[in-house]
Amino acid sequence: MSIDFTRGFQFGKFIVEPLKGCVVGDDQQPRHLPPKAMAVLISLAEVAPEPLTRESLIDRVWGERCVSDEVLTHAITELRHALDDSPSNPEYIQTIPKRGYCLLANARPIGESVRPGVGNDRGPAVQRPVSRGFVSIQRNPVSSVLVVGGFVSVLAALYYIHDELDGESLVPSRETGIRVPVQVPSPPGEQHAPEHSEASELLLRAEFLERQATPENTRLAETLLEEAVSIDSTYARAWALLGRVYYRQTGLFRSRPVREGSELARQAIWRALIINPKYGPAHADLALINMTSDFDFDKAQRHLRQAQDLSPTDPQVLRVAAKMEMTHDHVDHAIDLLERWVRLEPHSCMAHMELGQAYYFARRPDDAESELETSLTINPDLVRSRYLLGLTRLVTHSEELALATMAEESDEGLRMAGLALARFAMDDRNSSNEALDRIRHSESKTRHYAVAVAYAFRGQHDDAIDWLELAYEHRDGDLVFLVVDPLLEDLRSTARWKQLIEKLGLPHPV
Repeated sequence: MSIDFTRGFQFGKFIVEPLKGCVVGDDQQPRHLPPKAMAVLISLAEVAPEPLTRESLIDRVWGERCVSDEVLTHAITELRHALDDSPSNPEYIQTIPKRGYCLLANARPIGESVRPGVGNDRGPAVQRPVSRGFVSIQRNPVSSVLVVGGFVSVLAALYYIHDELDGESLVPSRETGIRVPVQVPSPPGEQHAPEHSEASELLLRAEFLERQATPENTRLAETLLEEAVSIDSTYARAWALLGRVYYRQTGLFRSRPVREGSELARQAIWRALIINPKYGPAHADLALINMTSDFDFDKAQRHLRQAQDLSPTDPQVLRVAAKMEMTHDHVDHAIDLLERWVRLEPHSCMAHMELGQAYYFARRPDDAESELETSLTINPDLVRSRYLLGLTRLVTHSEELALATMAEESDEGLRMAGLALARFAMDDRNSSNEALDRIRHSESKTRHYAVAVAYAFRGQHDDAIDWLELAYEHRDGDLVFLVVDPLLEDLRSTARWKQLIEKLGLPHPV
């Protein structure tokens, strides 16, 4: 039987799903692969067990782009990590010294068992159950039983979600703008495999764009994902990523009003969980909204525990767990989680930025500066990185460098708050005052939490609390960092601070 490598194949104990960007082992847990690492794996599988030279692999995967050998080496490392393969004692990927690489296990179609004496496969075929709703019910005597079973599973799924969401509405509101019709969801715990390869391809393109973390690429990702769920409205992974994109537009880029963006995100993620109640990253996404928009930390903790039980090593689960640790003033725990994220996705600009921020909160400025500079090397236009880098340089008394760094921040609200900080640190109070005056007259661009930090730095504690109250009213997600932010330390002995902590319902008042 011939193999369509772009649609999927298996080797050893692994199923490779290129359209989903993952490999699945005998533990049935998807292991994400970046697009280039997946392309390298497909190239090796196409000729296995024959080797491919490094030059040939680079030509196949990167084409005419001029890249160094290091990008291929990194892709091989990502493959080995996903396959639990050791370079010193390889089971799947062997290095041919000074030449290239080869795949030790022959590829075969998904579902085909290993025939004795054929190839070098080391494990039995793994068949993954596929849910296709009512479309693929065969015309046979047990069809009616399958239909009834399907309805029971759907009811179980809806009951499970309703219980987990504490009775919140599961039907998207008309104000959200999501126009895709509801279809019958898959049974609980079952991974949905889209029947439309076009939807899967759109998802892969959207995932790549979303990781770039720029406003334009995120907008393009939104368009691709909305098209994907219009093609296949039971595609849980696409719904979940669409919700994440909506929320990133809201929290990071401020290209959507907070309440509108949060509601759009919430409804899209609910769709994902109706389809697959045990999709861990979607629980993490809901936890993030509960935490940073609703300030409902109890509900956030419940969804986060669910996410950690289902997908403990998923990058989004690690990211949200780190934020939760910070609300408890456990910065070291947060750093451990974020360092794991960076190891999983070393080319993620967001991972390096959030780790840099955690190092800053932990008063480790050298480590913070290193991570933030790395994030900007990956994405020079990354919103917030230059602001955080400016803060880090302020605490090391590099005021002029901090000022220059703040001036290059792409987000206007963060830039103005950062300039007010840096000018005050340089004893230029007039310029600092002017920056704060401009902020007061540009409400739509204001980052309320960052302005509060500026006032706290200037020693104006009442003004700082006033702006923290405004941050609460405007649902500024940075409030989760209240108890770990070093520039707010002098506020913590005031009565108004304690009242604010109680109003927020932070789980660890100080």
